[in-house]
Amino acid sequence: MPRFLYYLIVVGLAAGFMAFFLRNAQLDRVADAVATARWELVVVALVVTIVSYVFRVIRWRYLLRPLGHVRFSTAFRSTVMGFAATSLVPGRIGEVVRPYVLARKEDLSASAAFATIVVERLLDMCSVMLIFLLTRGFDSPIPSEASASVLRALEWAAGSVLVIALSLLWLASVAALKPASVELYVSKLRRLISSRLADGLARMSKGFAEGCGILHERRYLIVVAVWSLLLWGSLGASVWLVTVAFGISMPGTSVATLLALVSFGVVVPTPGGVGGYHAAYQLGATVLYGASEAAAIGAAFVLHGVTFLPITILGVFFMMQEGIRFNRLQSLDSSSVGETNTFAK
Repeated sequence: MPRFLYYLIVVGLAAGFMAFFLRNAQLDRVADAVATARWELVVVALVVTIVSYVFRVIRWRYLLRPLGHVRFSTAFRSTVMGFAATSLVPGRIGEVVRPYVLARKEDLSASAAFATIVVERLLDMCSVMLIFLLTRGFDSPIPSEASASVLRALEWAAGSVLVIALSLLWLASVAALKPASVELYVSKLRRLISSRLADGLARMSKGFAEGCGILHERRYLIVVAVWSLLLWGSLGASVWLVTVAFGISMPGTSVATLLALVSFGVVVPTPGGVGGYHAAYQLGATVLYGASEAAAIGAAFVLHGVTFLPITILGVFFMMQEGIRFNRLQSLDSSSVGETNTFAK
């Protein structure tokens, strides 16, 4: 797809979701909701969100254990730059930036490092959907036909995503058992494409399979699971703190529902999930928990800022230090995990 057309579609999606999000907005009331919010809770939410990135980095280092020792500082900088790239460029480019920068700094296989990101994302999907499904019995949304419909749809989507994510993790674990067999199988593509391209894909496939090695390290998997719970617990706490700061009545046991909704909202590949994130949060806050439109809109804007703004600013600073140019990020795609010096000076 031509890049211009892709960007046009992404901008259209973001505009459509924002139009839905602001369809009933009364800006004077939104401003009042923001002005009267309990900002001390927002500050706490900001601190908790920053801590969640530390948890994410620690967990990633365990996922990288089969590939070798990785310094915390390198993993942290790579993570921050990756999330900043996701906030600035359409298409979740940060998922490529993170492993690429790390592999370049730590002399690892870029495709193997990229595999750990895939495993991480699958584990995140399993964590969020499983937590939501297990806590449904403790949720207390307002009783209405609309809230029941939203919850039924969310339960179906969560169950489907959980099954798909677990299936993909199983396939990745199978591939991790015999990386050389994966390389041999992919190399047979030389019957259909050039030998050079087939050999390159075969090497990348082997590296990718090796990067899934954590799935056979039971003791590390247990540790990864613990850090996943801490990570999503902290993110849930951030959502709850901002929600309560805007006077929206919601028990702590209900935050898993909002997390699941927001997770589906950011699937739309807009920079930083703009539009989809806001609309998903607003839908949950108003339909499920009876929040006013003004409070939901104000909370969505503030929560999005708490989640993405600080990490984006720090990530841009790190990119400047590394000599990573923004215009090269726009041309980066997943094929770059097998290349070097893609966006360096």
